[in-house]
Amino acid sequence: MDVTIADILSIGVGIASIVLAIVAIWFSWITGREVRDNFERTKEVLSNIEKKSAIVETTVTTAQKQLLESVTKILEETTIPQKISTDEQMGMALLQLAAQDPKSFENLLKNMGPFMPKKPGKK
Repeated sequence: MDVTIADILSIGVGIASIVLAIVAIWFSWITGREVRDNFERTKEVLSNIEKKSAIVETTVTTAQKQLLESVTKILEETTIPQKISTDEQMGMALLQLAAQDPKSFENLLKNMGPFMPKKPGKK
């Protein structure tokens, strides 16, 4: 049996391809393991984020309720009294006079007669 250089070269290339295939399988196994580890770590991080977001949501909701209660309390404590107009003040003073001293009220109305507007059709 004669072995030629082509035969030796063919055997060498075959062995090299087998070695490269083994190396490729080994690298893929290592990469797969890293991907699984990263996936597990990602699941843990997402779980932690979910727990913390629930805590933040609860905290924010509580803070909003407290703020609303505080604002409502402040508004209730500092309600600005409605300003009474001069017309209303004069009307109330006339009603008080009418209740306290009807005769003085009647005299006041008689004296105000010339200043009161005339009804249409009367002179």
